[in-house]
Amino acid sequence: FSSGEDGIARLSESGASTEPYTPKNSFIPQCFFYTARALHLGILASSSSYTYLTRQVNHQLYSLRQRNAQVSSDPNFNHILTIQYANEVTTLNPDLISDTLRFLGTSAGFLVGLDTEELGRMPEFMVDDLCEMLTFCARMAPKTLASAAVGMGGYQPIFRVVVTLLSPAHASIVR
Repeated sequence: FSSGEDGIARLSESGASTEPYTPKNSFIPQCFFYTARALHLGILASSSSYTYLTRQVNHQLYSLRQRNAQVSSDPNFNHILTIQYANEVTTLNPDLISDTLRFLGTSAGFLVGLDTEELGRMPEFMVDDLCEMLTFCARMAPKTLASAAVGMGGYQPIFRVVVTLLSPAHASIVR
């Protein structure tokens, strides 16, 4: 379904099919799409929250320094800093980031192999998550990003899916 409160945006509005999806083996595709959705709602939402917290901490620190206030004794700053550190423990976990990047690389390889009609049926968040995670890692965890690239053979599938979607042949499915 692609409408309503629980709807999932598709890459292409014309890609909505009325035919039910009935593969021979539905367990593996279900696990794949459940994992993609779980990452979207879990680690990628957490990474956005962490980025926001980092900006908030930096802004608060700048404000305190402009007023020549004591940073270590400000309760609001210490509270925000504590929340940031708590989120940092899970969000910047190198194993979690590497596993997420490995899954997203597999997702990208899957997306590149689809024809235009099938690609239009895929959830939009899958492509958003590819770009969002790379951007987050480049800013917040560049060493983990570099080591994950070595472990998974580079980021060619991820860049190939982005280039594919930007190509004139696929322009009709990108909003």
